[in-house]
Amino acid sequence: KDNTFSFAARRYETPVDLPNQEIHLRYDRRRTDTTTVIIYHKGQRLGAARLLDAVANGLARRKEQP
Repeated sequence: KDNTFSFAARRYETPVDLPNQEIHLRYDRRRTDTTTVIIYHKGQRLGAARLLDAVANGLARRKEQP
């Protein structure tokens, strides 16, 4: 509901409003640094995930779900 997900022991934010949607992640397995994670939804690249800023995320306004 808050556009966040966990991956490799870190919390990330999605670049668009995707609550309760299935996303796919792509990253370079050869790198030990997993901060560059690309998000795909329905085969479309949406952009890079950001490390979670919990304060800013908590203050963000969200669209009401029907």
